[in-house]
Amino acid sequence: MLGFLTLATCSILAFGQGPFRMLKVQSGPSGKVEGSKFLFDQVRSNFEFPKDQELIVYFEWSGPAGKHSLSGVWKDPSGKPVQISDIAMETTGEPFSAYWTFRVVADMTPGVWELEARINGVPAGSHAFHLSIPAPTPSAPPAPKTEFKRPVPTLDELFARRTSLVWIDRLDEAGRRVDRATGFVSAANQVTTAFQAIDGSDGIEVEFATGKRLRVTSVAAVSRMQDWAVLHADTGTIPPLKAAAAYVTPIGERLLVFNVENGARTIGGVDYTGKDNRPEFGGRILISPSPTLESAGGPLMDKYGDVTGVLGGSLTPGSRVTGRALSVSPGLFNKLRSGVLATPIHDIPSPIQVSGETFDALLARGILTPGLRLHPNVRYGGTAGRARKKDENFAENDLSEFSRRDETVVVFAQLEEIVKAKNAVIRAEVYDAQNRRRVNVPAAKVKWAGKIPVRWSASFSPAQLVPGVHRVDLLLDGQVVWRTFFEIRD
Repeated sequence: MLGFLTLATCSILAFGQGPFRMLKVQSGPSGKVEGSKFLFDQVRSNFEFPKDQELIVYFEWSGPAGKHSLSGVWKDPSGKPVQISDIAMETTGEPFSAYWTFRVVADMTPGVWELEARINGVPAGSHAFHLSIPAPTPSAPPAPKTEFKRPVPTLDELFARRTSLVWIDRLDEAGRRVDRATGFVSAANQVTTAFQAIDGSDGIEVEFATGKRLRVTSVAAVSRMQDWAVLHADTGTIPPLKAAAAYVTPIGERLLVFNVENGARTIGGVDYTGKDNRPEFGGRILISPSPTLESAGGPLMDKYGDVTGVLGGSLTPGSRVTGRALSVSPGLFNKLRSGVLATPIHDIPSPIQVSGETFDALLARGILTPGLRLHPNVRYGGTAGRARKKDENFAENDLSEFSRRDETVVVFAQLEEIVKAKNAVIRAEVYDAQNRRRVNVPAAKVKWAGKIPVRWSASFSPAQLVPGVHRVDLLLDGQVVWRTFFEIRD
């Protein structure tokens, strides 16, 4: 199993004009960045697992100034490329440097590996290192699998399919980007992504691999609970990614994802570790390791590059739009930010021939979560098990997990009149995963005290709620200004 590769830094130094020329290459198990240099704690090219679970390869070059494409190709002892990482960078006519971090795991092939660096597609140096890995304990041979009899593309060929990927940028009411996810061209003039990538937005922009940006206003089809969406967009001549054949993928199968590291796309393997099916949410594919949050909406692919699922698979719709989890326990935080799921591609209807709906229409129908309007007068909000007494610290009572047998759930906020707001009214609403309002917390007029923080709280009984994660929207003068989540258990 290979870990994702990370282009950790690009440092600019001084030099004269000339063609690209490698000045230096080193490797070691660890080090740190000092100024524009990477300094190894120890320089060596022999590594032994499990003592060494990570290694770093560092390059320095001289070459002409301008925009360049830098790629790192890792090759196993047979010389076969097994992983590629690339990034666009701009140099200033001075020496520049970069380093890659490589994670070592037990099932890698021992022997002499190589990292080949390419600049603008042209080899620009390489470095060989030796991996020593203990032989695995013998086990029973795997059961025979039914395979499609067709050639398996190389990793280079699969990585080239990133031209079918797009960025999905979620915009706020001022047109600023507040979140970025991934999507892919799935058919002519259709882009498939995760529902979470478009939820809670005031606008969506799609950026293609060519650099073309397009404002999207229409959704061809969407599922809040299954976490997928298909957008109407002019895809031009971009080739769509093909859906995998309808066969059962065995648990343990190695699958591929386009991950996102430091804004750059990488390709790497993940393991199909299990499956989950819940009546309310449908099927999910469990994978490990977890891709990054920006990868949500991207394709989960088999070894042929066919799409088997859409990354994301959130079981807590609306949680991504907060940008942060507020007043929640570590256990609930992990649920809100779970990245180990994917929605099976065959759960998405195909072909999609409906005309679709606008974002405003989906918001009016309660499919989309309303966007946040952060307010300077709202300092903090959350849930608690009891109302705070006078002069008591909020943090002592914060609670985000409740039983239906508990006496009460308290919603609270801490406010301060940074902006003048006479006759301000505050209230809260509680929603389930399907965005159905379950509780109306009574409204109250805010009694401001100038620059002195004031508190507001109200309570309700959890017995009226079903088990699961619920969303709390805090409204000030009718605008959603704060959002948090809590969980109800039996």
